[in-house]
Amino acid sequence: MASADDFSTVTTFEAATGKQLWSTDELRSARVTAPVLLGDAIVVGDYKGYVHFLSRDTGAFVARVKTDSKGITGPARDCRQPADRAVA
Repeated sequence: MASADDFSTVTTFEAATGKQLWSTDELRSARVTAPVLLGDAIVVGDYKGYVHFLSRDTGAFVARVKTDSKGITGPARDCRQPADRAVA
């Protein structure tokens, strides 16, 4: 499980116990979207139009992709799934 708070701190938790696994504030003030679990990554978008991929195990940055300057305000989703079956 993963979450992002109002300060853009991304945190992961063990699903069975709720124990915090890791947390990063490297994206503070980036106004990130709700995180999506995608393979070995946690994916969030931000208000500048970047999509950030963080390691699911450690929170380290794996990749960053610039989409455009409009920003990303809606939740990310796995585009391989139909819109009515978004992955959380």
